[in-house]
Amino acid sequence: MKVALGRASVRRAVPLLIGLVALWLVAGVLLARDLAARQDTAASATFASVGTIVAAALDDVRFEAALLAQDPVVVEGTMRSDWAALGQGVWPWIVTLTQDRLADLLLIVDGSGAPLVQVPPAQSADVPAVARPDAAVARLDVVDEQPYVLGIAPMTAGMVVVGRRFESLAGAIASLPARTALVMISGDRAVGSTLPDAPALGWAGAMRAGRVMIRGEPWFARPLGETSDRLWALVSAREQRGESRRLWFWWAVSLLAAGAAAVGVASVRRRGAGGRKNRPGREGDARDSRRSRELEALHAVMVATGRGDDLALTVERTLEVVCGVANVPFGGVFRFDRATQTLVLIAHRGLLPDDVERLRVRSLDQSHVGEVIRAGRPVVTDLEASRLLTPEVAARVKAGGYRTQLALPIPVNGETWGVMALITRETRTFDADELTLLQAVAHQVGQAVARAALLAEGREKSRRLETLARLAQTLTATLSLDDVFNRVVDAAIELFGASTAQLWLVDDDGHHVSRRAAAGSQPSSDDVERVAVGEGLVGRVVATREPLTAVDALRDPRARNVERVRAEGVVSVGMVPLLLGERVLGALTIGVRARREYTADELWLLGSLASHAANAINNAQLYREATRQAQRMSALAGLARMVSETLDFDPAAQRVADSVCSLLGARSSCLYRFDQGSGALVAFAASREGGPRYQWEPVLPGGTGIAGLAFRERRSVASADVLADSRLTYTDAARARIEQEPPCALLAVPLMVQGRVFGALAVNDRVGRVFDESEIRLAQTFADQAALALENARLYTEARRRRLEAEELARLARTLTESLDPQAVGERIAESVLALFQVRSSVLRLLRSDGSLVSLARGGRRREISGVENDMPAGVGASGRAAAEGRAVVSTDIFNDPSLMPMMFL
Repeated sequence: MKVALGRASVRRAVPLLIGLVALWLVAGVLLARDLAARQDTAASATFASVGTIVAAALDDVRFEAALLAQDPVVVEGTMRSDWAALGQGVWPWIVTLTQDRLADLLLIVDGSGAPLVQVPPAQSADVPAVARPDAAVARLDVVDEQPYVLGIAPMTAGMVVVGRRFESLAGAIASLPARTALVMISGDRAVGSTLPDAPALGWAGAMRAGRVMIRGEPWFARPLGETSDRLWALVSAREQRGESRRLWFWWAVSLLAAGAAAVGVASVRRRGAGGRKNRPGREGDARDSRRSRELEALHAVMVATGRGDDLALTVERTLEVVCGVANVPFGGVFRFDRATQTLVLIAHRGLLPDDVERLRVRSLDQSHVGEVIRAGRPVVTDLEASRLLTPEVAARVKAGGYRTQLALPIPVNGETWGVMALITRETRTFDADELTLLQAVAHQVGQAVARAALLAEGREKSRRLETLARLAQTLTATLSLDDVFNRVVDAAIELFGASTAQLWLVDDDGHHVSRRAAAGSQPSSDDVERVAVGEGLVGRVVATREPLTAVDALRDPRARNVERVRAEGVVSVGMVPLLLGERVLGALTIGVRARREYTADELWLLGSLASHAANAINNAQLYREATRQAQRMSALAGLARMVSETLDFDPAAQRVADSVCSLLGARSSCLYRFDQGSGALVAFAASREGGPRYQWEPVLPGGTGIAGLAFRERRSVASADVLADSRLTYTDAARARIEQEPPCALLAVPLMVQGRVFGALAVNDRVGRVFDESEIRLAQTFADQAALALENARLYTEARRRRLEAEELARLARTLTESLDPQAVGERIAESVLALFQVRSSVLRLLRSDGSLVSLARGGRRREISGVENDMPAGVGASGRAAAEGRAVVSTDIFNDPSLMPMMFL
């Protein structure tokens, strides 16, 4: 049937349309203002992140320059202008800086400004003009017509310049969520840019305006304060402009939908008015009143859905209006959860609390609201006659007196977002006009959902960018490696609301990845601490250098060792690599205890956090290495002082064991000496400082263990994993005990004095550590100094012992001549041997003519024991055997020695 709009319909619709346009204009202006404020906040967060990255780059080159300027070989070679010595000292730095992509320029000049080292060589014979500062600084400058980020450190005579090409900063800022660029400005000219299409001139006016247009793309521009306004950061405004366009597009769509609904109501009312000419007056008045209520209800729904951006509150208000207009006492709005294939109740009206709890989550298969999701159209159901409901729900329907249910789909962007259900206590039918009106209401709810989702997405993106900028500053605020590790995983949980987070780093051998920090989970002895590169999800991320997600990690065929993941309840995981230029440091993982599909934006944001983390970890590692080098020099100097300060063997051995841990950054250490009698290595000192205690083997049979191998081959031996090293042999008991200890790496060096090996020094650290050549040489140097100190202490201790023995024998000789009483002389002899041999008791017996022995005197604890036999038969006990055989008798266990009778050992 054709519906025509008459003049009366137009007159009725015009006031409503004018009101709708005014309301939509106000709402559009408020939403645009809120969007602009959030965009400005997001841009500020991006500028702050760029500033953090640039500051880190400046700190890196300044640190490298200062470190090189403090190298003794470099300082001495510069003062003497000694090319050979300078080249020998600088070459390892050149290799390290270029291989790790830490620097592109290295310049060392002497006090006269003449270049001694320049890598790469200058294109001209002129020396690059770089002013010598009073202290180590970092700045932007042009060297050989190329822009650089320079670190400059002065020396006693000359200076060191370490630089990175300005274009290299593009890789560091590429991981940020927004498209960014850097431009170095000199007057009105750009001398360097990370943006290939940046114009060379015309920057002065653009900088004053704070915006610049490059090839039709708008960019925000702000100076970075630490660079004296020479460096400007650019942030693309294309995405913000796109968000504004989408906002106004949906604003126009919702306005058109509201206008169309208003015109439709006016048209229906006009059609009804035309039919009233042949109907009784009361019926016509009733229909007019109904149309008026419907129009008012539609207006109220439009106001409710357009007034706020809180989805739950908007739906509550809309449901209240709909229930009032449709004269329906009960209603509910369900959201369709595609991940779990369920319907979740987000708003309700009139339902009892018990019914609300039972309807909180509905299955698609056992509900009529689920039928709406499958069919995509309204469904009217007689609940008392339904055979689809579960017995429990059917009982609640009967108890509540619910009879008729109308379920309407809520469309959003061409898909069914959810269902609006209206329930009555009487049998009721809905005519075409009512269904049209209620479907228009459901459509308005869908528009509100789309708008709220857009705003929520924008707010969440702004929050995450602000959080990322704050966390980036937090990561760079410390140089403690352990603190950086813990802050990275804590930041991942805060940024994404994840359940767990883990940080994995590549081991020194480059073939394994070890977990260094975790948050949100309790450590367990069953945890996998180390995996091979390419193995499992983490190893795959490190090998491919690409992000990875697993919606169901437990069933992912790429996953390995999922028992711990199952115990923690983690379902979905997201992982990104830690990249520093072209080098991969490890991986950062997050996990949640529910099914979740990570979006590309979330992986990008996680990658940005990983980029900040990689820079912070690299800075902390450089600082730790510099600190460790200082500690090594201090430990060597301390050992040299110890050689000249102490001659006591036990304190000297303890100092050696403790000092080597600080020297090598190891967890623990142990000193072994060679026992001539047994041919074994016997431990005589272990470290008491450093990391977790390691249970060293007290005795190593000849050739066993890493210390035995170093002793036998008279050279240093290192192993990244002692249990997996085929060169090392252990007794069964020793291997069983080592398997109970955490996996570890060991280094052993022989203790040698004048070509004679008398023991070995062993150090312990985390599994996977590879002791490089410089560390092994340092350990051997330390061991040589320690061996000399220990040998001096041993010789001094031996000389002192002999001197004490001689003094004690002389004193004993004087004592024996002072008295002629046999009893007194015997007691003096018994007491003297206590100090001479460092024993606890003694007995002096005299030999009789029949070969038996009689006690003459006792010393030490023997005086307190009254039950000791005074007489001893001939040949009985150690004393009897010594008298009978005319030689010394020794026993290491008198109670278990078969040659000695019980209680007759003396």
